[in-house]
Amino acid sequence: MSKHIISLLILIITITSCHQEKQKSTLEIIDLEQAFNKEHNSFFNIHELATEVEYIQLETHDSCLIGNNMQVYVSGNNILTITRRQIFLFDRRTGNFIREIATYGEGPDNYTRAISMFPLDEQNETVTVFANNKRRTYSLNGNILRETIQPEGIFEASEIAPGIFAGFIPNFSGDEKNKIALFNEKGERTGGFINQNQTPPMENSVNIWMPNGWFYKNQSKHYFYELFTDTIYQISPSELEPHVVLFQGKYLPPYEKKE
Repeated sequence: MSKHIISLLILIITITSCHQEKQKSTLEIIDLEQAFNKEHNSFFNIHELATEVEYIQLETHDSCLIGNNMQVYVSGNNILTITRRQIFLFDRRTGNFIREIATYGEGPDNYTRAISMFPLDEQNETVTVFANNKRRTYSLNGNILRETIQPEGIFEASEIAPGIFAGFIPNFSGDEKNKIALFNEKGERTGGFINQNQTPPMENSVNIWMPNGWFYKNQSKHYFYELFTDTIYQISPSELEPHVVLFQGKYLPPYEKKE
């Protein structure tokens, strides 16, 4: 009987190894090192990236002058410009100013910080910002529709399934167990994914926080990428799976210096 069990275990291990090898071989690899090695004076034409170019001049007057570090989001009918203290809505075709979505400040209806992960929901026509530790969602008319709580220690997050959020943990202390925390609308942690690149903080150093972990959405699928690593992951409530390898070779900075 023991011989049969051993044979079965060997067969299972062999099948698992073959499956893992197949996964590795089918994972797309984008060679960024080769691209970086190209001559700096190489050019490409715009038609290689787009079939047409549309120019829209946004309306400019005292009530809608856009500040620095602007992010622009475009939907079917609207153009949204976001700075730290401004959220302006413009007409997609004419560029005419429509309204300021929400007002920056500490009041009950104000917001305190814009978010960089999907502030505009094109399908539902909503905008999400921070009001202290709450994620607040406005309609494009400026009405508050929803509030959820984000746990401490998480700076950016994305709703990867209805009512389920994934948040990146910067790990300033160097001893955080998880790289990504899962939490619900009440801000309660419900799970997470292990930090495989755990490093202790550098001695005699200062941490300067910058967004170094991003969530992306494409065709209803969610993805995650962290600076100083080489893999884009597809993320779901149950799995963090390698999706694409960004091979950077000698241009990949050491992970322990990412802060």
